[in-house]
Amino acid sequence: MLKGRTRKKTILGISVPRSIAKPGLPDVDLKAVAKSVGKASKQFGQTTKNVSKDIERVGDQAERIGKILG
Repeated sequence: MLKGRTRKKTILGISVPRSIAKPGLPDVDLKAVAKSVGKASKQFGQTTKNVSKDIERVGDQAERIGKILG
């Protein structure tokens, strides 16, 4: 029973949707894959933007502390 269950496959953290055309032969839906990659890249861009802002804030704080102590 568990073997017959289909799972959503992920590649590099991106879920790859599949539509089954014939039993036993999965057919990859390229539009859905492109959409998933687009969503992942948008999320990655947002995350890197937030991280760079946080690093800039930490640098500013360290500079202020250095001026106070120095």
